[in-house]
This record gives sequence, structure tokens and C-alpha cells, in this order.
Amino acid sequence: RVQSPEQTISYDDDRFRWDSINEGNLTVFFYFGDLESQRNVLRVAQETIGRMSDLLNTQVDFPINIWVYRTAQEMQPAVASRRGQGPDTSVQTLGEVGASDTALVSRDTDFLNIVRHELAHIVTRAGTRSHIVEIPVWINEGLSTYAQRELLPNEEQALRLAIQRNRVLPITSLGTSARGSSGDVSLFYGQSGSLVAFLIQSQGDEKFGQLIAALER
Repeated sequence: RVQSPEQTISYDDDRFRWDSINEGNLTVFFYFGDLESQRNVLRVAQETIGRMSDLLNTQVDFPINIWVYRTAQEMQPAVASRRGQGPDTSVQTLGEVGASDTALVSRDTDFLNIVRHELAHIVTRAGTRSHIVEIPVWINEGLSTYAQRELLPNEEQALRLAIQRNRVLPITSLGTSARGSSGDVSLFYGQSGSLVAFLIQSQGDEKFGQLIAALER
């Protein structure tokens, strides 16, 4: 048996030449665009972390890295998700939390809402890290969708049509399989975000925070 001192390494996507800006515990990495647009990312990220931390009664006091890609296609080789690969390319990953302190976001579709969505995931992870089991996937994704200023266009359309046709998904069906299905993914996000918004708006932030805390057991 051999023991060695613990060390930390980092792996960067070496396809691009990265610059960075930081403020507080946030760092934004980018390989295109101007500094003003990256400062906007910092501002939105800080607002989202503050808002969601208050909702979940948690504190995010560790460094967070945000990697900004020009397009989802350029980002795809760097993400863990396999959605959009293989024969079915209709489901595309627009952002991903690669680790508890790392968010990857693409800039080609409703960019700042993608930033809000992924940063909310980081706050949710921090707020539920003591939970014995993971919170339901519809609450997890619903919180991040709620953090957006609005639903993405495909999410809003899918939810509206499902309501009109009386074909919304049962809550018991709002799981990982629905999130990964090309036929249901937009409805999954739209409906999950709508459910979380209803709970918060009807019961208040404090009671919703108590619900998340109660899921620890």
C-alpha cells in the first residue's frame, strides 16, 4: 500500500484558446466575443446564485467556473451527455453541469436563460448535498427551468399544446426517461418548470424551501 499527498488537476478543452474574467467566486472562460458580453454572464450568474440560494436556504461559497461555447455543436465533444448524437439528432444539449463547480453553456439559443438554468443546478446540488437520495428529477430540472426568465420557445410551445390537447404528462411520468425522449423532452422541461413555479407562487418561498429540506429523509 502506497499513500501519496492529495493533488488537484484540471483538464481544459484544448481545441480553443481560452481567455477568462472573474469576479468573486465566479470565473467565465471564453474564446470569442467581447469583454462586455462576458461581464453580462457574470452578472446573470451572480443574480441567479443569489436568488436560488435564498430559495433553497443554502450558500454557494466555493469557486464556480463557467465555460462559454459559441454553439451547442462546438460544445458537444466536451459534454458528458450523449443526447443529439447517433441517429436521433433532434435532442440537443444546450448546457450542462459537468461537475459540482463547473457549468458548460452554449451561446446559440436563448443564451442567458441557459446560464440561469445551469447555475441553478449548481445551487440545487449545493443545497441538497446532504440528502441521502437525490430529489425527484422533475423538481431538480423544474427548479432550473424556474430560474430562467421564461421558458425556452420549444418548451413553451410544447406545454401550451399539451394543455390544449389535454395530453400533459402525469407527475409520475416526469422522470429521466421523459427528459431523454425526443418526443417528450420539451414538454418535460416546460411542465416541470410550470409545476415548480406553481408550488412556489402558491405556497411561498419559505414553504418550498421546507419541502426541499424534507426530501432529505
